[in-house]
Amino acid sequence: MSWDTKIIEKNVSENRVLVCVRVPGSGKLTFSNSLCQAYPDKWYRVNQDDLGTRRACEDLFKAKLNEIGMNVIVDRCNFNGNQRQVWINLAWSFGVPVDAIIMDTPMEECSSRILERQNHPTEVKGQKGLEILADFQKWMILPSYEEGFERIISIKPQPTSDSYNDKVIEEILTKLTEEPIVKHNKSVPITNFRKFNIKDENNSRSRGGNFESRNNPNNPWKNTKINSIDHTNRNSDKYQNDFPPLGGS
Repeated sequence: MSWDTKIIEKNVSENRVLVCVRVPGSGKLTFSNSLCQAYPDKWYRVNQDDLGTRRACEDLFKAKLNEIGMNVIVDRCNFNGNQRQVWINLAWSFGVPVDAIIMDTPMEECSSRILERQNHPTEVKGQKGLEILADFQKWMILPSYEEGFERIISIKPQPTSDSYNDKVIEEILTKLTEEPIVKHNKSVPITNFRKFNIKDENNSRSRGGNFESRNNPNNPWKNTKINSIDHTNRNSDKYQNDFPPLGGS
């Protein structure tokens, strides 16, 4: 498949989709909630912890894109191309461009947050949460422009959840807006990203966009090897959740 891409100055779509990417505890929930609170008439958060299944997330996602001027942020780990493919293809079916935002949070901080969690709707808390976090660290593949994203940025963690005030949210949106846009041929559906789930030391842009720490020797993803997991059967309940099956179950 050829990727008919080019750089343009701006897009004219009335809607946008923003896909969050990173492991549990990286701050996706805090950021997406803060974004929607800052712009309640422009942004809507879709989250599987709230809705129960990915299918319910897809239905709400489509409903919101039917609203003129409403942008959707997908608050899930979206840990590989097959997971992100769902939202890209749905957005493209509406003619809506898609961006990715990577939560550039150190693993130590993610671990600390998970240990401190209380009354969290998932099992990603306490010692069991750390085990799940370790699995996600192994499975995580950062997004690429070849997947169909127009812009990919990373953001640093904030000191506290209250730090995501309107000014900080505006700065993040400005950073996103100023990123050059990569346009794609949306008439070509995206069907499989297995060929992108391969570590490529010679092409960091294809793996992680402009992820600021991708070449940092302390980057926890730098030498990550990914387990081979089949997530292509989207009709199976086993693959409806954001989390891959643990322990082979």
